[in-house]
Amino acid sequence: VAEGTSIGEVTAKIVDLGIPDEWVACFREAVRPGTTTGVILAEHVHVTALADEARRIAGAELLSTTVPDRAFEQLAAAFVR
Repeated sequence: VAEGTSIGEVTAKIVDLGIPDEWVACFREAVRPGTTTGVILAEHVHVTALADEARRIAGAELLSTTVPDRAFEQLAAAFVR
């Protein structure tokens, strides 16, 4: 998870992990000044637990995910208030 770091720092860490350039470009555009950004890179996720945590963060937004459609719907609902 990357929180409160500059876009340059986040980009460097993401690129080092082999994230596609297109995703990095999308991420750069989505990050707004004066906000905190969290990135979760995981292969195995307990979606219900992640959704429960997402509900605790006021104003959180789901930017991108590669989880199956059903899991996406569950996560997206957790981020919407």
